[in-house]
Amino acid sequence: MLVAVGLTIITVSFGDPPNMLLFFIAVTLMMAINLAVEPNSSALALEPLGQVAGMAASVYGTLFFSIGAALGSIVSNLMSNSVSPLVISYLVIGISGLLLALNDRRPNDVLHD
Repeated sequence: MLVAVGLTIITVSFGDPPNMLLFFIAVTLMMAINLAVEPNSSALALEPLGQVAGMAASVYGTLFFSIGAALGSIVSNLMSNSVSPLVISYLVIGISGLLLALNDRRPNDVLHD
């Protein structure tokens, strides 16, 4: 989320499109972080499901693909003359992820059992 905030500030402050080198570095960092975090977070989410984790993983994968494709299509269509929709979507998704992580109601010792 911090990278998305930085990219949003740069885009708003210095105009759209931002410096392409900074833009590509920020997008690369966000993609790398997502590549590292997503498999671990989905594994943690499926852990309590035990015997039905396989079915839950298939439902999760289908929803992840479908929602991601739909949102990607919307953002792509909005990017005809500007990268602002992409930058804003990174920020919104980062804030959403942070809020979800901060609102986790499980006890802290769940991960250490």
